[in-house]
Amino acid sequence: MEKLYFGFMKFLLIFLFQTLGLISFGQTPEYLLHIKSIRQNESHRTPSNCSLSDSTFLDYAISNIIKPNELKYISNKLILTSLIINGCSKWFVEMNDSIQGKSIKVVLKTSNFDNSINTIVKYEDPVLNHINENINGFIPYGAHYGAPKTQWTALNIWIDDQPLSIPDSVFSNLYEPNFCEFIGFVRNVKVYSSLDGQFLYLYVFGGNAADTYFAKLIFDHEKFIAKWVVDYYPLSCYGCFHDRFIGY
Repeated sequence: MEKLYFGFMKFLLIFLFQTLGLISFGQTPEYLLHIKSIRQNESHRTPSNCSLSDSTFLDYAISNIIKPNELKYISNKLILTSLIINGCSKWFVEMNDSIQGKSIKVVLKTSNFDNSINTIVKYEDPVLNHINENINGFIPYGAHYGAPKTQWTALNIWIDDQPLSIPDSVFSNLYEPNFCEFIGFVRNVKVYSSLDGQFLYLYVFGGNAADTYFAKLIFDHEKFIAKWVVDYYPLSCYGCFHDRFIGY
């Protein structure tokens, strides 16, 4: 039933965009169409115990995560095409597909977290009043409250056999990434192509319980562009833990 729902929604949104002439890049920027479609599907509620002031999750992301010059990468994944996944495990993912005549290959790898090669620094969070961890000088998404078991070790993308330039810092602080599970809020890792075929969006969920996070990594056909990550508190505040969560 869930797959039928998302399939119907994707068909309906694409049909409306095309029929009404909305996908006209010379008239309306693509991201504005995505924002409009996301707003039609997201809830407008903030629990009383939440201190965040924005009315919706998307508004929060635009105010706190997405830079003004990055707004054009906002997308509704329901109307995008994802790459074919050829193999998936906790330790390895491979995708091979083609977009607009160009071949695309994506390889992701993880390994057990090795304390001996990672520097962990504990510090007190004065706002939330608890002890956090900093790993290798970065915020450790998926590992705020203790050393992780799994670390992301490789992210490689080739377009027409040409490798993209992707620094390790893009993925190295995203611990406990979920590559294959598909249950409730959590979705398996996916790479989508923008409607105009110019950009790739990698969506990944990770962590557990209060360490849960959602990330979107953005690339053009040559290099990494942007990284958007949101952790447990905003996701909880805006009621995002459900199977129809769209993200950004």
